[in-house]
Amino acid sequence: MLITNSHMEILYGEYSYLATGGAIGDSLFFFCSGYTLFLGDNTSFFNWYKRRINRIYPTVFAWMIVCCVVWKWQVNILDVILHGGGWFVECIMIYYVILWFVKRFCIKHLDWVFGISALIIGIRYFLASEAVGLESMSIYGSTTFKYWIFFLSVLAGAMLGLYRKRSVFTVGRPVVSLCFLSLSVALFYLLYYFSFISTLIWLQLLTIFPLIGVAFYLYKICNSSWVLNLYSKKIPGIIIKVIGGLCLEIYLVQYNLYTDKFNDLFPLNILIMFLIILLVAYLLRCLSRFWKQTFSEANYDWKNIIKLY
Repeated sequence: MLITNSHMEILYGEYSYLATGGAIGDSLFFFCSGYTLFLGDNTSFFNWYKRRINRIYPTVFAWMIVCCVVWKWQVNILDVILHGGGWFVECIMIYYVILWFVKRFCIKHLDWVFGISALIIGIRYFLASEAVGLESMSIYGSTTFKYWIFFLSVLAGAMLGLYRKRSVFTVGRPVVSLCFLSLSVALFYLLYYFSFISTLIWLQLLTIFPLIGVAFYLYKICNSSWVLNLYSKKIPGIIIKVIGGLCLEIYLVQYNLYTDKFNDLFPLNILIMFLIILLVAYLLRCLSRFWKQTFSEANYDWKNIIKLY
């Protein structure tokens, strides 16, 4: 939802500065990816990567078909495989390769992996800045350097997953976590704001740490008893599961759907647009499941194709 909101400038009109939160959403996604990937058992690289492909690419292929039919896109299969899901999918597919080796050979030394990775990323940043100029080294926006920086979010999530698996984790008081969460958000925006000063653009490097802090303290809040009780209730639980389960589809469909046709209804247009995106994302997932089952010898399982989550 944060990522979707950050792309809604056209819906906010003169309040376009409210279309924000994308970097926080990106960090949360990669943090969660690292957390869940390191909870599973070890397996061979090819089986590991196959599972990731099986989750992502049927949806990517299904969406490319829709785009070719509805919006008359002209794409070739290589572009679909390499770039069809946008930078987000490209990035996570690269991470999956690296993470298998990290999990296989360095799982007991993730803190060292994190530290060395942070050092390499810092060196890479300043070496590149000497070539193109520091003012050109923005991390966020249309730049490939974010492929590097968000790897730290994945590793942070992996470390937390392992700590939780080993029961080396305490939830703490939600109020305290909420305070630190707010502080992390404020620190991120503060560093990001001052990084627009040309001589201080390197401050963007430091923004990854409050972003990790946001993910960590939000995770602690979501493990508190009152949030778990909310999740266990029928309607809130279904909403969370549906939106959470459609995150890939929401990411893929959103760019083609934004419109200012509902701007006269502001701010209701934001909710209307998100509901439209959510509906199209659900239809895409149904199409993706249909596509996947078409290449299976088993009979179509229509209940599985249309289930909400």
